[in-house]
Amino acid sequence: MTEQRRDAAGDQALCNRGWVNNVESLCSVFEMTKAMPHWIERAVAAETKIERMKKETEAIRYVVDMLDSVDPQQRRARMHLLEVIKRMKKA
Repeated sequence: MTEQRRDAAGDQALCNRGWVNNVESLCSVFEMTKAMPHWIERAVAAETKIERMKKETEAIRYVVDMLDSVDPQQRRARMHLLEVIKRMKKA
């Protein structure tokens, strides 16, 4: 089963628009009820991914804290992993 892609800007415009008459209002409400499950599923999936990334970041941080900052190779690895953590936090 192929999923229909939603137009985020179009759905948002539909929600933000003022309605003139009852027929138009009913059609808009119907369209919004079709769109809402899609956006709710995407939001839940995004929140799940964020939580997983937070746990992965903590695991990386744990390894980084174990690296010896005196050893040159480990110091480079530590700096690299700290950069990875910074990029993950920005994403």
